[in-house]
Amino acid sequence: MATSFKLVVHHPEPVYARQAMAAAWTELDALEIRLSRFIEHGDLFRINRLAAGQSTTIHPDTARCLAIALELTAAALGAFDVAYAARRRHPTGPVVQVDCLPPQATALVDHPQLDLGAIGKGFALDCLALLLAEWEIETALLCASQSTIYALGRPPGTPGWKVILEPGQELWLADGAFSASGLAVQGTHIFDPRTGLPTAGRCRAWSQASSAAEADALSTAFMVLSEPEIREFCRPRPSVSAFVKETEASPCRCLALASQR
Repeated sequence: MATSFKLVVHHPEPVYARQAMAAAWTELDALEIRLSRFIEHGDLFRINRLAAGQSTTIHPDTARCLAIALELTAAALGAFDVAYAARRRHPTGPVVQVDCLPPQATALVDHPQLDLGAIGKGFALDCLALLLAEWEIETALLCASQSTIYALGRPPGTPGWKVILEPGQELWLADGAFSASGLAVQGTHIFDPRTGLPTAGRCRAWSQASSAAEADALSTAFMVLSEPEIREFCRPRPSVSAFVKETEASPCRCLALASQR
């Protein structure tokens, strides 16, 4: 997934905690194969080589990730789109159909060119959090690089895991996710799928959501959407918060805060 992952687990039995973390790393390796567009014979690799009308069986995790991605594409007005690379050939409409029972993907165009880079690492964190919960781990912090995190429970004696947006601006996260997107590290690399042009007028955006997949995708979408569009998106979604920053010199501004709605 072209990123590094980190797990912090609170548990009274260190040996048990290490066993749970080892299971999580094994699961992460499997997810990498399923969701990467570069690994031969993986689910996404095979989907991207389908001709229009062809189908392929995929893992249920892949089906869930794609279903979430397609749902968010529609909800975010196309500001987030895992089919962005195919939009020059197919400007509108879906390029793939995803069925969960049985899990399979059907290409609606030749070579869909799906890319889960803006949601895959968040989805992976959700899967790892679910696995740790099955191991009865109640408190953990799961990080994908420094951009997306999932907080499972809260450390003893605290309101949650502290998330610092900027010096002097922080929030506490428990049983939820947070993600950041911006231009500081990789420069101009975020494009508006609706226009094909680089995002402009914003250097950074943050999102808080109940799942890491959603937070991961929305931080990218919030780099693209206008302020009215962001507020309209967040209004019916009480678990979503949105923060934006126009320039490095300007302050981080909150456009929607979950706890205040």
